[in-house]
Amino acid sequence: MQSVHVVLPPELQDELIASLYALDYEGFEQKEDSILAYIPLLNFDENSLNILLSKYNLSYSLSIINKINWNAVWENNFQPIVIANRLSVRADFHSPIQNVAQELIITPRMSFGTGHHATTSLMLEALLDLSLKDARVLDFGTGTGILGILAAKLGANYVVGIDNDTWCIENATDNCKMNGVFIDLQLSEEPPRNERFDFVFANINLHIIQANIEALANCLQANGTLLLSGLLTQDEEILDAACVEAGLQKNGRFEKNGWLLFFYQPIA
Repeated sequence: MQSVHVVLPPELQDELIASLYALDYEGFEQKEDSILAYIPLLNFDENSLNILLSKYNLSYSLSIINKINWNAVWENNFQPIVIANRLSVRADFHSPIQNVAQELIITPRMSFGTGHHATTSLMLEALLDLSLKDARVLDFGTGTGILGILAAKLGANYVVGIDNDTWCIENATDNCKMNGVFIDLQLSEEPPRNERFDFVFANINLHIIQANIEALANCLQANGTLLLSGLLTQDEEILDAACVEAGLQKNGRFEKNGWLLFFYQPIA
């Protein structure tokens, strides 16, 4: 396992972690003024790392780790959170949080999606206000399964979770069991071709959204809603153009810490 140590201020850490995650980094430790990122040696590409960090004018140091106690990493860095005073997210090794309407138990392992990142937090808060009762839901890029699990707990009658990583599918399966819900988890690179949904979630990144926007649009019912996140403010113009070309119109926008969440619906 390759360890990369990057010194940077706290306000940049979530953004850099999201970018490293897109480069196949599998675990992170956040400290007050730095992060440690981990990636299997076979997947490590120093040229890609240099290109990424040069955008922020950041330096780094490398070390090889023979064995990582991921449980210790999670327990040290994954703290329970409460979103909008209505939803708590904790791991199975935390005590229950009182006085919230909904609780999610998410053990992240090396999958993305705990609610701590601004994009996931934006999505979770948005879901709390959706009419999900008896809805059909697609969660594309499900990661830990956190969005699909919340949709199921809020009354969705059928939830499909898609991911291209077997580890994510295994992690999401375990998280579904801990939360007492069922999601139809599918290992795939693409959205389903012959199914239609009331809501489609994609909390990923601009590149993957661009590559799949037509297929995601085709998954929507005539009055369905597509929620897109994992996007930075500079992505908005590019995203809008891709969505219009796919027959979608924007009808909502939320921002947190420079990250964006959009609502799109089919153009009538």
